Amino acid sequence: AATVNMVCGSGMKALHWGSTAVRAGEFSLAVVGGMESMSGAPYLLMSGARRGLGYGAQSLEDAVQHDALRDAYGEHELMGLTGERIAQKFHLTRAELDRFALRSNERAVAAHRDGSFASEIVAVPAGITPGSPALDHDEGPRPSTSLDRLGQLRPVFRPDGLLTAGNSSQLSDGAAALV
Repeated sequence: AATVNMVCGSGMKALHWGSTAVRAGEFSLAVVGGMESMSGAPYLLMSGARRGLGYGAQSLEDAVQHDALRDAYGEHELMGLTGERIAQKFHLTRAELDRFALRSNERAVAAHRDGSFASEIVAVPAGITPGSPALDHDEGPRPSTSLDRLGQLRPVFRPDGLLTAGNSSQLSDGAAALV
């Protein structure tokens, strides 16, 4: 077992490791998987903790902002700011982004409703007592989403920006496994 902190890329890295081991003859079969808990990402002590901390307040940094959603190259800016720059470079409008987000959401809602991915989802009990509800679908797609509702959301990364909570990737918790 190994821990990889690559956010969304962690599952892909696990698949890469498993497939490499099979191709190399180390294993004839590999089960790879992973999980991420963006809602439970830790806060980090950025300096001095290994040598002991002195008296007084210490600052913490959100691991989501420090590790997960930052460009690993160049200026190490937040991915949302990279998205803002790219949208500006290609002259995208807020209305275009919202329409694309709505279409994507509608497709995800329809896929869930129609059972398109039912054979790929294993319901996991959310509690330990019999009859506890099961986690059996993605919480992100919302049937009630509309262009009007998307248009009411404030920009997230810049006061004059185009990216909102409705037309950007969500922070999610998830898990997957593959044989």
